[in-house]
Formats: sequence, C-alpha cells, structure tokens
Amino acid sequence: MNVMTGRVGAIAAMTLPLACLISTVSTTSAHASIDSSPGSAPARFDGVDAVSGSDVWDVGERGDPLNHGARTLTRHWDGEGWSRVSSEDPGGDRSSLFFDVSASAANEAWAVGAYEYDFWQNTTLAEHWDGSEWKAVPTPVPEGWNDTAIVSVDSVSPKCAFAIMGFGDSRYASGTKTTKHHRPGWIIRWNGKSWTKSYLPAAEKGDYYLYAVDASSSKDAWSVGVNVARTSRTVAAHWDGASWREVPTPNVLPWTHLQGVASLSAHEAWAVGGQSFTGGQPVAVHWNGTRWRDVELPAVPGYLFSVSAVSPDDVWAVGWTSTYRTLVMHWDGSTWVQVDFPVATGQLFDVTAIAADDAWAVGSSGAQSSNPQPILAHWDGKAWRKA
Repeated sequence: MNVMTGRVGAIAAMTLPLACLISTVSTTSAHASIDSSPGSAPARFDGVDAVSGSDVWDVGERGDPLNHGARTLTRHWDGEGWSRVSSEDPGGDRSSLFFDVSASAANEAWAVGAYEYDFWQNTTLAEHWDGSEWKAVPTPVPEGWNDTAIVSVDSVSPKCAFAIMGFGDSRYASGTKTTKHHRPGWIIRWNGKSWTKSYLPAAEKGDYYLYAVDASSSKDAWSVGVNVARTSRTVAAHWDGASWREVPTPNVLPWTHLQGVASLSAHEAWAVGGQSFTGGQPVAVHWNGTRWRDVELPAVPGYLFSVSAVSPDDVWAVGWTSTYRTLVMHWDGSTWVQVDFPVATGQLFDVTAIAADDAWAVGSSGAQSSNPQPILAHWDGKAWRKA
C-alpha cells in the first residue's frame, strides 16, 4: 500500500453520494467551551498554526464518514483552553472541510480546504479570519476543473498569503491530501483584496505536483512537491517577490516527494517528505541560502508530512511510519532524532513550533478506519503530551 494514500474516512465522502448527513456543528461564540476529546462523531485535525503561545488555531472536519457527511471544524487556543469557533460550510447539506490553517496575527488567518457544491463536484474553500469571524473568500478556479481543493496555505500579512490549489479525479476517492492521482498545479497569492494566480510554468503543464508552501516574508517563499515528468523527483520552487523559479534539490532516494516546508529566512529553510511506497524512507533537505542538501534521518521506514522551525537548531517534523504509527523527529542543530509521542497508532498531519517549550501536533488515530479520531498533542520542552 502506498504510504501517501492513508487518509481515508471523511474526506472520501466528497466524491460519493451523501446518503445521510450529520447535523451541522454547533455555531457557538468564538470562545465557547469545547471538549477536545473526539466525542460521538468522528473528527480529524488536519492543520495547526500559531501566532503565539496564547493564539493557536487548529482545523479539520467533523462528521460521519460512513454516511458521507462532513463539516468544517475550527478551534482556537487562548493559552488556557480550546474553544470551537463558528466557520462557514459552503457545501450546505453536502460536505465541507479544511486541510490547513495559517495565522500571522490575532486578526489575520486563513483556513483552506474544499466543499462539495454538487453531486460528485468539489471546489476550493478559503476562509479568512478578521479577528471576529471566519468568512469564505472566492478563489480563482480554471474553467472546466472539478474535484478541486486548496491543500496548503501560508499567511504572511494582511496583504500577502500563498496557497496551493490542485485538482484530480481521485482527489477524495483515495482519501488523502496528496495522492499520485491528485495534481496540484496552481500557486495562488493573496494581495490584500483578492486571490490571484501566481505562475510556475512547469506546474502549468502538469509536470509538477506541488503540496506545500511557506514564506518568511512577502519576498521569500518556498513551495515543494514532486516532478512526475522525471520519475518522481523532488521539486522546490522559490518566490523572490516577483516570480517563481525552480531551484535544484538533491534526489538521494528514488520515487521521493517533498511534502512539507518551513522557511525561517532567505538563508534557512527545511523541507521533508519521503518515498511514495510502503517501506520507503522519510527524507529531509536543508536550504542554506545557496543550495538544498540532503540531511541524514533516523532509519525508520515512513513518511514525514509536515515541518516547523523555531530556529536553525530547533526544528520539528511529523508524519507516520509505514505501519501507520505516529512519527515525530527533532533537529537540534546537528542531528535529527526520533522523539516519543503519546499516541502510538495514527498519522500526524501537521506541526507548529512556537518556542523551545511550546509546540503542537495534530492528526488522526484512526486514519485507516471508518471511525477516525483526532490527535492533539503539546510539547512542553520535556515531552509530548496528549492535550
């Protein structure tokens, strides 16, 4: 089984008839009480990001995958507790869900994903947080595309954000953010007023599948993925404030994808991923301002899905092993080491690192079942603990 097709469950609902729908998630106030436990309805946390230790967002979906219903799930941490925050469900009585979130200020955040607007027809979802409410914002979609989604977003400022948009017939049928059948081909950019297309020529032709984007400023951003025209070779593209260009990456292992990226500065960035088959090895590459180079990881078959950096000597990466056990690694400036995690079985989809004693990781403990349950854990400087 391909390690990149592991996210089954509620997402698969979006290409299937919705025979029975769950009730809409309660639209409580922005700081209503919420129990972070799964509850009776299956839920998944797909994305997490932080402005500070007292301003953290996580997003995903909540619903019943057996009956093909999903609703956006958006929650906020204020330093003392999590509260569910109302977000829009443009799919109405069909599915709506989030894949990623990014926040750059208390009144500036984006959550992205997809919603089902007609039978077997899915389109992009981008919602903006202005400090008081989440509001859906239109995004450009090429004419004739269906089964589209936004799989990654990074907010830089009120006038700058980047996102990865994709399409593909098996996008949800496979139940994963990134399958070989899903073709992310567009980078879009927020200019403070609207989302516009940001060109990368090879991606336009379908040669590149882009999976993640991260920026240290409006003039320094990275997007990573795979070049399928060259037997699945890793790809990294850089934004300099005016245009995107491909930058060579090392390809130590065959059939390797870069799945997550974290940019600290023009001279410091990390990208992670792995080989796209069971038993493959995870990979990590480092940007030093001049070139990308491969960095050795512990020999654990698996896949790294997300990376987040506090500083050049404090970097976290998360994912899962080839047997679907959670996988967490840490870089201390000289070596990557595997770190114990309180939930053994499951997949970790995202991580955000705030300080040496403050990081969050999210995922699903039932990603290979029809009853996925959310994973939420916090790093306190000594250990990861369930939250």
